Amino acid sequence: MVPKKQKTRPALCQPLSELQRAPRPVGGGRELPFCRKRHDVTTPAAWKRHDVVRPFGKEARRLNRPGNKPLGSRSLAGRVRGAERSSMAPLRPLSRLPGLNSANVLLVESEEQFQQRLADRLVEETTFTVNVRLAKSLPLPVENEESRPRIDLVVFIINLTSELSLQSAEASVKCLDHRYFLGKVSFMVTNARNVAAPGERLDAVRKLAASLHCALLFAEDQTPDGVTNATERLLTILKVAAGLVPMTTALYLSNLTRSTALRDIDQPSFD
Repeated sequence: MVPKKQKTRPALCQPLSELQRAPRPVGGGRELPFCRKRHDVTTPAAWKRHDVVRPFGKEARRLNRPGNKPLGSRSLAGRVRGAERSSMAPLRPLSRLPGLNSANVLLVESEEQFQQRLADRLVEETTFTVNVRLAKSLPLPVENEESRPRIDLVVFIINLTSELSLQSAEASVKCLDHRYFLGKVSFMVTNARNVAAPGERLDAVRKLAASLHCALLFAEDQTPDGVTNATERLLTILKVAAGLVPMTTALYLSNLTRSTALRDIDQPSFD
């Protein structure tokens, strides 16, 4: 008898041994059939191959962005910036309940020259309770976030004779919640009559206040009468911002007191 031929399987249908099988990925991947090799999956170009363990979900979106980097390649500078952001508390106007017949104001000044004198005059108000908080810049540290009251008004004090004072105010404004710019932010300028203060710096402050629809106050910090006048103007805005004036809102008051950029700021002078 002629022996029958034994049927042989094609090469592609041969069962894979345990050594030929690719290990299943730990997470974020999907094993395809007949995956004989595991190629580099950190580049999207390698995903076009049929024998690649392709990521999906969050891992795929992370690897598909331009300039992708492998896991664990976060730079030291990025870690430091992340730690700094986590240690700072964002300032929000509606994060706390308001106090009874009281108002809270935050005075922000990098040089701390006019800040303390203005705070001493503000707490002398007798018709309602004024709580004053002082800061050199924003954002505020997260350590006192639980005990910090709701801030009704944020006042940025800018010394026109110092370029650093203006730069600090511009950087601190970016750390505020957008709801603060509905009548709860004011700019107070000092040394406007000083000869050492350039006119371009005053124009920059006007543009900053006008772009944010905020009030711009001028204060004379060298005389007691100037400090008193600045305190009275600030108390008027603070009472409305804290909701202590019936039938008046901070947004309504900001439409009346907000700064407007002069038309001749961007135009050349013909003198």
